Amino acid sequence: MSKEEQNIELPNEASNPVEESVQPVQQTVTEQTMSGQTTQVEQPTQVEQPVQEVQPEPSAQSFSAGQVYVSSQQASQPIVNTEAAKAKANEIAEAAKQGIGNYTEKLKTDKKVLGVSIAVVVVILLLICGVYLNGGSKSVVKSYAKSMVKSDSKKMCKLMHKDYIDYMEDYADEDCEDIFDDAFEALEDKDYKYLSYEIIDSEKYDKDKREDYAEDLEDYYDIDEDEVKDVVEYTIKFKVDDDGDKDTEKIEVKAVKIKGKWYLFS
Repeated sequence: MSKEEQNIELPNEASNPVEESVQPVQQTVTEQTMSGQTTQVEQPTQVEQPVQEVQPEPSAQSFSAGQVYVSSQQASQPIVNTEAAKAKANEIAEAAKQGIGNYTEKLKTDKKVLGVSIAVVVVILLLICGVYLNGGSKSVVKSYAKSMVKSDSKKMCKLMHKDYIDYMEDYADEDCEDIFDDAFEALEDKDYKYLSYEIIDSEKYDKDKREDYAEDLEDYYDIDEDEVKDVVEYTIKFKVDDDGDKDTEKIEVKAVKIKGKWYLFS
C-alpha cells in the first residue's frame, strides 16, 4: 500500500432505528500496516444516542366517584371506597342520634304536659266534689240559710243526714219535706218571714267537745260516733218581717262531717 493517507469510510456499526437523522461523527484513526507504514483511517465515532423514555403500559385506570376498578379477564367489579362508606355511615348515625334526641325531648315535653293536665283535672274534680259534697261546713250553713229565706223544704232535707231525717220522720209521722212544709206554712200564718241572713260567728269543736257531741248523735240519732270527724257550730242572724215589723233572729246550727261529707244539724 502507498504511504498516502487514505480516507476510508467505515460503515456505521448499527443504525439507530429510533432517530435516523443523527449522523455519525468521523474520527481519524492511525493504523499500522504490515509493511510498517502507518495509515490514518477516518473511523466513525460511536455517538451515544439519546435514550427515549419508554412509558410503561398502564396496568390500571383510576376513577373518581369513590370507586376503584380492578382489571381482569372477566368484567371489572366495583369496590366501594371504605372511607366514603364510613363517612356516610357516620352521617346516618348522627342523623339517627339527633332524631332519637328530638323524640326523647318530645316525650319529656309530652310527659310534662300530661302531668300538668292531670293536675288540672284533679283540681277540677276536687272543686266539683267540694260543691256536690256540700263544699265544706260554711257552704252547708249558707245553703240552710238560703232555704230558710226561700222556704225551700226540698233543699232543706238534702242538707241533713239520713239517720237524722229518719228520727224526725219517726217522731212527726210524716216525711221530711212535709215536716218543713208544715213549718213554713205555720210561719206564714203568723205573718213571719225570713228576709236575709248573715253568718256572724263560728266555733270549731276541739277533740273532747267533738267526741262528746258524737256520743249524743249516736244516742239520739243512731249515727256511729266513730264516723264523726269534725264539728263546727255557726251563729246565723236573720232579718225577719214579723207581721210588718222588721226584726232580727239568731239561730245556732251545727255542721257535722260524717264519712267525708258535711251535714246540717239544728
